Amino acid sequence: MFIQMNGFAQLIEAESRPYQFRIDMMMEIEDVSMSGEFHVLPYKIQISNILEAKMAEWYNLNGFSSTDADAIDGLIVKKIDEFLPDAIQLVGSEALEKSEIRCFFIEESLQFEIQINDFKPFKIAIPLSEVESFQNNFNTIEYSSQKIAYNDENEFVVTYIHIYNPSNMKKYVFYNTEDESVRAPSFSISLPKADL
Repeated sequence: MFIQMNGFAQLIEAESRPYQFRIDMMMEIEDVSMSGEFHVLPYKIQISNILEAKMAEWYNLNGFSSTDADAIDGLIVKKIDEFLPDAIQLVGSEALEKSEIRCFFIEESLQFEIQINDFKPFKIAIPLSEVESFQNNFNTIEYSSQKIAYNDENEFVVTYIHIYNPSNMKKYVFYNTEDESVRAPSFSISLPKADL
């Protein structure tokens, strides 16, 4: 049975069994190929996996029974809204650490466009006197305090980040004003049926 509310979909299983992540089922739901070349789980499935584990833990800790199913629909949606940002942040931060980061200076706007694999590009203004240092030392730039969202185009969106240039000890803060209300896509998760 699927429950779809507030843009999120949950798959509630009809059979009683201990919680387990079903990669085959999740791949089918997300329409992802199971070819022999498949090595890394897509980010959406990684997020779903974490979300599903958190939801199962919450579901089992509360000892819901099958007769509670209709009564807890609203709670399920509320808990998904609560757990989803942390799951996205965790997977997005790991993706950021492993990604190649490039920058391109846009002279007309005096901004750098920062491009990160699997992330929506973003632009940051650097004072003109610091542009050369930023560009020449880009490979040593450090990133921290990032806040990451996930949009319906299956890409991460940096909504906030500290950028530090150790060569001149300058720190920049990027706050995403263009995508203030990034709407995550639907995530299908599976919950175990509570023991009676």
